[in-house]
Amino acid sequence: SKRSWNFLLSLLKFERFQRLNAQWSNHLHSLLEIQYTSNRNNYLQLCHQIQFTLTIDNSLSIFPKLHQPYNELMIVIDQCVQNTDQEQCWAPLSDWIQLKLNTDQPILDLVEIKVMLLLNIYYNYYCNGQLASLNTLLPVIENILQPSSEELRIFRAFLQPEQYMVGYPNMNNSQDDNYLNNSFRLDCQDQEELNIRHTLVNLLAMIMLGGRQCFLWTFTFEPLKLQNTFGFGSTARTIIRHDSVHYDCGCIISETGELYRFSTREINENSLNVPAVYVAYFATFGALAWHLLLFDTSVQNLNGPILSSGAINAVEEIRFRIAGNSIRAKVCHFVRARLFLTYNFLSLLANEDGACIILNRCFEQIAQLTRQHNENLWIKPLFTTLNDQLKAEQEFQTRIYYPVHEQLGICKKFINSLYLQSQIQKQFQEYISQIPVHIQLTHFKTELNNPKYSELSFNILRHMLDSFDFLKMTRIIYDLSQFYFLLHQTYAQLITKDEFTTVNLQELYQRDRKYWNYSDNFENQNQNDKHLLIIENGIKAVNAYHHFTNGLIRPGACDETQRFTTITMKTPISYLVTGDSHDEGDIVMRIL
Repeated sequence: SKRSWNFLLSLLKFERFQRLNAQWSNHLHSLLEIQYTSNRNNYLQLCHQIQFTLTIDNSLSIFPKLHQPYNELMIVIDQCVQNTDQEQCWAPLSDWIQLKLNTDQPILDLVEIKVMLLLNIYYNYYCNGQLASLNTLLPVIENILQPSSEELRIFRAFLQPEQYMVGYPNMNNSQDDNYLNNSFRLDCQDQEELNIRHTLVNLLAMIMLGGRQCFLWTFTFEPLKLQNTFGFGSTARTIIRHDSVHYDCGCIISETGELYRFSTREINENSLNVPAVYVAYFATFGALAWHLLLFDTSVQNLNGPILSSGAINAVEEIRFRIAGNSIRAKVCHFVRARLFLTYNFLSLLANEDGACIILNRCFEQIAQLTRQHNENLWIKPLFTTLNDQLKAEQEFQTRIYYPVHEQLGICKKFINSLYLQSQIQKQFQEYISQIPVHIQLTHFKTELNNPKYSELSFNILRHMLDSFDFLKMTRIIYDLSQFYFLLHQTYAQLITKDEFTTVNLQELYQRDRKYWNYSDNFENQNQNDKHLLIIENGIKAVNAYHHFTNGLIRPGACDETQRFTTITMKTPISYLVTGDSHDEGDIVMRIL
């Protein structure tokens, strides 16, 4: 996709450009650089904000009535901050709130005011490191806005993060150091981390605005209730259980950005697909991230009951190991990694600015539809049936993701019109907008998955495109078959039934080698080398499948999906061969 405006500005300051022609690079940079006002954070771009906070122009807006009040609120709070009378400084804010609420036809409701206030605090004071000027605001919020316990928890975390945001970095707790908490430092200047942070804050604000009827509220504030229900976006098609399939087990994006389907039992044209699934997972794991930032008990609530502790604490392979010196650090890294992954794959499709716009607009749309709950009964706090989950995913693609996706160009143009300040900037942006993008397979698949084409018979094509990664794995069938026959025919003669649980692959191979070494036939002696090659290829095949499925296999106990481990020459034979129980061991045949 096309790169963002900021990418170009950074490129002009890049060492190679400076070395080749510093005068030209610097002059062009000065012509194209956006000049921000002194009270605006350079790391907070317009694309990072909810739309009703940008301007009083409410065209294209999902919440048109909030534009003017937000602008008024911003002015009122600024007046309060400038007031040196400590006892009366917040009186204008109190009066403004009462005016909006206590009219014959109230202009705003209480939750709308809370959300606007939260975004104002974050954009204008948190991001600028000016929270000290709001140090007396919290009692006012408690007295006037009557926040729920969840809302009060949020305001405390934003107004006094060092005290109330769980895990806020400090010098006395290096054990829990992690990227999620570090991104909320008041002095954070990592642009990529801040992009994700801004989007997380917008997500939280829209969860507040939507309220308790939305599943994202449950993910944020009551994740333990997700147990024994169906997780939105999960391809597992089974309930979340602490002793079986966890939520993250069905939410796996491959290293190439493809959605790994845990189960193929319910794949149809309405299933959640790339790239809509990137937004869905950013929302659900973003909500879990907020649970980690707001609740002291968050780690024990998530690690095991909702998220797989086996995946969080994995040590078998380096690629599965989660960074962190404590369980909290590992859980935070685990959740943040999924945010980083989905954000970056979405950025590859629409660049960083486009990814932020898509995410923010989708969150706004979720909030709006949740508030119109009588017309959108598919939005639920919990999905107790698989049909409810599938219906919600279908509606998410049809009514949230694709409408936003199709308006992305218009939204970008609108935002560009707000911050481009000179004629040369506007002309350059217009020129860039007219340059065609290189169409990739992902663009084709994005359109193929568009619900407006669901009535056309593309099922075979969809299944084929969804199966590319799986079809590549069929190359291991031959090696697995050879390995299976070697263990069950040739090697079956070298071991008794009582030895299955004690003898490993290395020991069995040594018996085989000893047997053939007694033979005078040169061809028979070569069997050693053939058998060793079959074993080595078999081990590679099993471990390749483990890599492909992120260590998951079915059927397991009671026909449930379970985790399995990689194998070596030290692996017990009982783990590999077919025994009396169909859900224990028998890894080779279960893969086949």
